[in-house]
Amino acid sequence: MQKCEINIVLMSNEAGVPGVAVTVRSALDNCTGKCNVFILSSNILQKSKTKLKNSWNTSNIGEVQFINIDQKMLKPFRALLHLHHKETYLRLFIGDLLPSEITRCIIMGLDLLVTDDLCQINQQDLNGYIIAASLDISALNKKDQEYRHQLHKLKNPSHYFNGDLLVVDLEAWRKNGIGKQLIEYADKNADICFAADQDPLNVILEDCWLKLEQRWNLSQYAPEIQLDHKGIIHLIGPSKPWHADYNFKFRSHFFKVLDNTAWKGWRPNRMFGLTVLWRKIYHKIPTFEIIVRKSRKEFKELLIYLTGKK
Repeated sequence: MQKCEINIVLMSNEAGVPGVAVTVRSALDNCTGKCNVFILSSNILQKSKTKLKNSWNTSNIGEVQFINIDQKMLKPFRALLHLHHKETYLRLFIGDLLPSEITRCIIMGLDLLVTDDLCQINQQDLNGYIIAASLDISALNKKDQEYRHQLHKLKNPSHYFNGDLLVVDLEAWRKNGIGKQLIEYADKNADICFAADQDPLNVILEDCWLKLEQRWNLSQYAPEIQLDHKGIIHLIGPSKPWHADYNFKFRSHFFKVLDNTAWKGWRPNRMFGLTVLWRKIYHKIPTFEIIVRKSRKEFKELLIYLTGKK
């Protein structure tokens, strides 16, 4: 395959740094082309940035750029019980945050193990579509389909893609004002966007995306997945390998890659099982923002009940 130049984009904060290190390193280890890396971040420490750069010191690494954003940019977005960190919404801003000369990129989540050459999808002919993506694991679930149709009026709720691996035509994205449309939808429909940024992406880009082979975003829970999978393994779920309570079959694969980075030998501290217990509790604790939002809603409903005025 002809060599290519890829622009990889990830969104993270300090807590997700081990995932960033592995996602990018696994991509570099399998890529035949040059990879430029752009990290959109709100609070990654300088020492972590240095370690990340050292972790990606391979022959095919190009530019590595950390684009720092103001937390105020994320304030309007809805916190979710399973989404305690809102940096994932930064993908809605890629048209403005990335340098204007970048016309194509691959957006990646923090929990991906790349096991094949990304040049294959970077050179994908989008045939006039704005993005290319793979189906979400929930796409064929009838209950989820009905739920999405009811909430978002999707014409084909089974045609629902996962947002953690997107090949993006940034020229078309900017030309069509996709970022602005996504932000407006996420803001106006915050109470029904239960898949964070993924719901707005599927609504606004419903007729504008090309389906990639599923192997490029295959969930770790997929029954057909094997340890020798060629493509991308998506470590989907609330617990990740850098968390003490992660105990899935791809744990060893993740740490094998991590040991080729500046985090060699690092493992999450289980503290005699106390960390695992805390993680179980943490999954069920709503953020302060969620508590405030729910309290305001209930107070408003009580006020309407008592006064009869909306």
